[in-house]
Amino acid sequence: MEKKAKKNIIGNIGCITIFATITIIMWNSYREANYVEKNGVWTILTVTKTRGAPKGYNVEYTFQYNHRMYEDGTNMPLKKFINVNRFFMMVVPNEESRHLIFDAVPNWFTLEAPPEGWKTCPTEKEMRRMMEQDSIRRGLKEEVQRE
Repeated sequence: MEKKAKKNIIGNIGCITIFATITIIMWNSYREANYVEKNGVWTILTVTKTRGAPKGYNVEYTFQYNHRMYEDGTNMPLKKFINVNRFFMMVVPNEESRHLIFDAVPNWFTLEAPPEGWKTCPTEKEMRRMMEQDSIRRGLKEEVQRE
């Protein structure tokens, strides 16, 4: 009976330890995401390399912020990655290693983020307006060059 009680105690301690570890990891992930969302700015990452992995891809990517290029990598689920090579992300100024990846950038939006990023993620309407302004700017530039 004593051996059985010791095994139960050891089993309970093991379960509690595993539960506590998972809880701490999840809490730290939540706090990190909350910090980035509170302090970050929006920019765009570009996928540079992919390798197949179980249930998704190992992805290497670059992003620009404040006229500097950064490189990093992560795992992405397969469904998020189909026919997409650019994603919106939030990056914390002066702590560029702290960032979060969000939704895919529409394929028709070909512009880059401004060097200082955006304060909010651009809506589809804002992205279309930016594309129109860029088209007008390029048209004027070509017209001046012809003269």
